[in-house]
Amino acid sequence: MSASIPRSRRAVSLLEIVVSMTAFAVILLAGLSAVTLVMRAANMDDTGAGAHIDMRPELDLIEAEIAFAKRIISFGSTSVQYTVPDQNGDGEDETIVLAWAGKAGAPVTRSVNGSAPADLVLGVGTFSMSLINGAVNEAVYAGEGGEQLVYSSPSGAVNGSLAITDTAWSAFTCVPQAVAGATGYRVTRVRVRMSGEPPLDGKVTLRLYQATATALIQPLLHEVVFGEETLGDTMRFADIYLTHAPILPAGSRIALVVGASGSGTIARLATQSNSQNTNLRSVINSSNAGSTWSAETSRELFYQVYARPMFKSDAATSATTAQALRFTLAPLDARVPPIDRTVLLRNRPALP
Repeated sequence: MSASIPRSRRAVSLLEIVVSMTAFAVILLAGLSAVTLVMRAANMDDTGAGAHIDMRPELDLIEAEIAFAKRIISFGSTSVQYTVPDQNGDGEDETIVLAWAGKAGAPVTRSVNGSAPADLVLGVGTFSMSLINGAVNEAVYAGEGGEQLVYSSPSGAVNGSLAITDTAWSAFTCVPQAVAGATGYRVTRVRVRMSGEPPLDGKVTLRLYQATATALIQPLLHEVVFGEETLGDTMRFADIYLTHAPILPAGSRIALVVGASGSGTIARLATQSNSQNTNLRSVINSSNAGSTWSAETSRELFYQVYARPMFKSDAATSATTAQALRFTLAPLDARVPPIDRTVLLRNRPALP
């Protein structure tokens, strides 16, 4: 019997080794590139758009807190000291200080009742504040009547609409009906015939001003913001409640401005052809987000205004108070857009 001779295994050539190592290097580089892209994206989110999102809770806190300021103790373009209603249950108002050191990279800080300032908003490039002031009636009122309809636009068929966008706004002005014995009134509700425009993802704003027949009178008196989705896409009457509107003297003309924020057409106001706009009512339109206004002479809007009459007991005195506070913040990262907000001061605190 002959012995079997084992067959020798074929050796790997140098060329095969080089080709294999090259292929492995290509795969490794591709993997490293993918990891690098992911890390860059994460870093961009931390310093770019992500930073903008991270600021929102702190900015919302500033807005919600200062809106109910009872007194402004001191004010400057980069700092404000004010009091707000009791927050800790001790029955005393809280004293808040918001401040920015005026140096790029310094945080906006917040101090409560003399405590050490705590960092509130980081990554700040610039920060500034300004007050919007106005004269108000400081009359003492004996009481107020129940809500009642004080203006209603003419009835008729809908035969058109006005598109509301982030720049195209519309306003209706009117002189609310006088109530016997009342020397003032507080607007409580506005009913407007309107609809949202799909995809219903924008914001609609209703603002209250005193006005002439063709122009608004500053300052802003009240503002309500609501989601477009609450309107739906069918033309109907929507009730908008004004919960903190100020008292206005009887006979005052008011303007109710419908604006929007978002892309494209956000909402539509129902209209009817009209050639009888009178001195008591008018419609004005703006194509630049309320900077300038022009009269609408051929169309009327469908709306109703409800108010509570006010009965004054003492002579009125005039005073100038803080109506709103505007703050602008530019993040340190130039890729993030600046933030500009105006906060209505609901208690109309006296100026420092």
